[in-house]
Amino acid sequence: MDPDPRPAAPSPANGASSRRPAHRPSRRDAIVEAAIREFTETGLSGATIGDVANRAGVSPAAVYYHFPTREDLLIALVRRIGADVEACAALRPGDDTRRGAELIDRVFRDYQEWIAVHPGEARLLWVEAAGRSPVVEAARRETVTGIVERTVELFDIAGFELAPTVAEVTALGLVTVLLATMELDVGTAGPAVSDRQLRHAMSTVGRRLLGSGTPVT
Repeated sequence: MDPDPRPAAPSPANGASSRRPAHRPSRRDAIVEAAIREFTETGLSGATIGDVANRAGVSPAAVYYHFPTREDLLIALVRRIGADVEACAALRPGDDTRRGAELIDRVFRDYQEWIAVHPGEARLLWVEAAGRSPVVEAARRETVTGIVERTVELFDIAGFELAPTVAEVTALGLVTVLLATMELDVGTAGPAVSDRQLRHAMSTVGRRLLGSGTPVT
């Protein structure tokens, strides 16, 4: 439950007329982006709805209009960050010429690069939001499911002949290694993982799991 008291709708007399209207759909996106910036800089425990509202240039009432509870706002930002992570598996120019492990390597390099460019968002998604509530955790798991599904699709595009169940287990194994290294990279405890160590881990797991599949050339 949000510790911030729910404010009454402001009136023009207190200067709120300079605030942006609450009801515009675009305000929802602006609030989510502001929340991501605020929470990455301040942390989930430190930032308030008022802080998010100030950063978005709206009143706290406008935030509550789109997100009745703090949990609703957290779910929205988890899904937004998760969609950005999933986008790493989208096909890129030149992917049609990549076969086998070359395409898989490209995708997981993009995941690594995303973490390097967005460490705050990665920490929010994989560390701070973890276990916040059952519904927030469900939103995080949607991201994991999406990454696994995109990876299964990539196996087919890359030319690996895998039974559906084998493909899902293989994708889950690779994604588990990836997520474990994400959490080590952005967490407060545990050893740092170098790119070389990550590539070695991914290569080892990939060779073992993909050994039952044959890249079609």
